[in-house]
Amino acid sequence: MAGVAAQTVVVVHLAYLVYVLLGGLLGLRNIRWLWPHAVTAFWGVVGLVTQVRCPLTVLEKYLLTLDGTEPYSGTFIGNHVAGVFYPAAWQDLIWYSTAVVVLTSYAVAFARHSAGKRLVHR
Repeated sequence: MAGVAAQTVVVVHLAYLVYVLLGGLLGLRNIRWLWPHAVTAFWGVVGLVTQVRCPLTVLEKYLLTLDGTEPYSGTFIGNHVAGVFYPAAWQDLIWYSTAVVVLTSYAVAFARHSAGKRLVHR
């Protein structure tokens, strides 16, 4: 049962990473979507630039231990993402590309929001 729970955490963790990458695009529908995304993107940056351990990774490793499986060493991304979805050597390129996608989505969302406000106030 703990093994199934660990795999569920992996799926949730992957969904979180996709949301960090693409969630800013929700701001194109409604600018309010950027607030929850900004929180998750901020946490993603904190996880990258500090030694703070991700609670999802900690939970997954704990569940693997409960299941009798030796948990992997290192990070979730190092174990489940890099080398699986893209070559591990591309890691820095992926970080920078993600930052560009997020910042661009924010800029476009704010520009559209500002343009919409200008049209309404005319």
